[in-house]
Amino acid sequence: MATIDFVKARRICTSEELEVVEATRRTTLAQLSPADVKKHITLARKLRNKWRDQATSQRRRSQAAQNARVTQENQRSQQKAQLFDEVLQRLEQQQESLRKAGKQATTKPTGNPPKEVRAAEHRSERAEVRKKLEEKRERISKTKKATKKSVATAKTKSAKTAKTSKKQPVRKKTAKTSIRTALTGQTSPMVAQPKIGSAAPKSTKQVKAKTAAKKARVQASGLQTRTRGHVSARGKRSQSRRDSRG
Repeated sequence: MATIDFVKARRICTSEELEVVEATRRTTLAQLSPADVKKHITLARKLRNKWRDQATSQRRRSQAAQNARVTQENQRSQQKAQLFDEVLQRLEQQQESLRKAGKQATTKPTGNPPKEVRAAEHRSERAEVRKKLEEKRERISKTKKATKKSVATAKTKSAKTAKTSKKQPVRKKTAKTSIRTALTGQTSPMVAQPKIGSAAPKSTKQVKAKTAAKKARVQASGLQTRTRGHVSARGKRSQSRRDSRG
């Protein structure tokens, strides 16, 4: 049975072409009925002839243009032609096995392929599984990096917002402060200046000394009070008039 590189097939085939290739896996091939095998043989032969003809045409054009037998242009076509030739061989072998057995394909394989073929197929399947796992790990790694980046950006914005909110508001200069600055040329608050003359505050000791001196002069004059007699009599007369009006 022909050896097929399924990893390579996934890389160079379209989805429709890959369905024909996947049908030749050992477990899948055993499930096909004679009619299914015949249908896949027809498709595989058609694809093999198509890519073989295209590779030949491209090779001729390349030889004429570049004077080379094999170029990059027709390499892919040659790979596909070889792949579908191997697919066709495997399908035809399965068809011959079914014909000899004289019955339709069952869920079990009609015969075990050689050990070398099984080993090659297993290696191809394991390589395909490893490739899928690697692609999955890359997607997970990219997702984690994107998540970390978004979290770091959010933390940075939050820190900037908190720092801005802690700043004290700048006090605006009032009109009073502006006037004071214009008059004095100073921006610091004005300190109250001591009053001069009669408006200046007197110390307690000075007031007490003056009061004691006045009291001594009144006593020396023989009077009991500083209130003059006519002033006292005037107060009594005013009170008498108020009493008479009752």
